[in-house]
Amino acid sequence: IDPDLVVSVVPNTVRAAAVAKRVSGELRVRRHGLVVRTIAGAGIEPMEIAELLDIPLWGVVPSDSRVVEQVEQGLGPAAINLGGFTRAVTAIVDQLVDHAPER
Repeated sequence: IDPDLVVSVVPNTVRAAAVAKRVSGELRVRRHGLVVRTIAGAGIEPMEIAELLDIPLWGVVPSDSRVVEQVEQGLGPAAINLGGFTRAVTAIVDQLVDHAPER
């Protein structure tokens, strides 16, 4: 695969990190960033996953079951306002927009 940009979203579990390591090794991309979705009690720190994958950590998003509920109700991402989750996603999107190449 040779896209311009890939954002890998990986839960902070051993299994997810192992799968992400295998998949990221197959990618040939110009820009690759990591977003870690934290799961309470999972035990792997986001920076540890970034170092394992050798991908810059672009953000950390807390798991929030309300996201699934709101999506199932037909609410799009712009309508979801869940405090820490929303702030984290907004910061990641802002970073992507700020560093987007000019076309």
